[in-house]
Amino acid sequence: MLGILKTQISASNYQKHRAAIWSLLAQFATSSVCVVPPIFFVFVVLIGIDGAQIIVEFLLVIACLHSSLNVTVLIITFPPYRKFVVSLIFRGDERKLKSRIGNSGITLRPSSIVIAHS
Repeated sequence: MLGILKTQISASNYQKHRAAIWSLLAQFATSSVCVVPPIFFVFVVLIGIDGAQIIVEFLLVIACLHSSLNVTVLIITFPPYRKFVVSLIFRGDERKLKSRIGNSGITLRPSSIVIAHS
């Protein structure tokens, strides 16, 4: 699919398309976390395994992790999101470093948050 596009678009756009497709494939793979546990749930109930309640609860926990896992995969596999999260992490470290050094060079701006007092 990307082979046809490779000759028609620039190298940077090709890399962006490739990253987007890999990200979509990885996200699609995480959907199995939402589909597979209910299938196992049916087998556990039909077979009547000892300790089925604990197994079913564990399967429900796994199924509920789908959204968190999907967000994690999205951040890891999609470069713009990964870059943003990394910048947030390093920006937090930079603020801590500046607060330890002192206020030299820090510009204070007024907040746009308005708090209403009653």
